[in-house]
Amino acid sequence: MVLWIGSVLAALAAGGVIGWLLAVSRERVKTAVAETQAAELRRSLADQKMVLEATEGRLGDAFRAMAAEALAANNQGFLTLANA
Repeated sequence: MVLWIGSVLAALAAGGVIGWLLAVSRERVKTAVAETQAAELRRSLADQKMVLEATEGRLGDAFRAMAAEALAANNQGFLTLANA
């Protein structure tokens, strides 16, 4: 009887330890996956930021060129009207 109770307690303890080890292992896997995803998101964000900055620069250049053309056309139109 005592041997049987001891065996049951040992089995329960072993089951608890195994369950705890499995839980810890799963948490480590989840943490590793989350860290990998976070690193991938940081890289993606950095890439998107570079694209945005390059696009922003090109857009600024295009706007300045169009503004210069509009100003030149406006000045020419004003001079044409002034000479008429």
